[in-house]
Amino acid sequence: MLSEEERREYKAKWIQHKRRQMSTKSTGVDVQRQMSTAPSASSSVSSSSSVSEWIKELSTDKAYEGINVQLEYAKAIRWYKERRRTCTRRAFINWLNKSDRNMSNGQFDLKKPAPTGPAYERALIPDPPSEEEQERAREAMREHVGKLKTQWTNKS
Repeated sequence: MLSEEERREYKAKWIQHKRRQMSTKSTGVDVQRQMSTAPSASSSVSSSSSVSEWIKELSTDKAYEGINVQLEYAKAIRWYKERRRTCTRRAFINWLNKSDRNMSNGQFDLKKPAPTGPAYERALIPDPPSEEEQERAREAMREHVGKLKTQWTNKS
């Protein structure tokens, strides 16, 4: 069984370890590991000249043909910044793979099909009644009201 001092020391080390794990999860980067290793393809995007070259390379890549890579990069950087995370190259590639392609260029000239089904059918709005039809309806109403009045007066 541990003494109270040993328990405190163990608890302090455990808390420190958990905090290190939490900071790694929230940023996606292990600070100690990043300092000890050379930058790789999944490292944090930092140097502006290499980033711009990399973005240009991605723009010419056939896999991202219908995507505005520079715009998507700006969106990703903003998204990661708002969440206090680091946008790695790997994360940005995942971002690109999930982004919508612009289907309006010559090769992909596709349009969304119109929605179908009873909820989307146009309601048939009838034409307004003519003067003759309105007059016939008024006359029928007068007759009906007259019948109701006679029935009501006969019952009383």
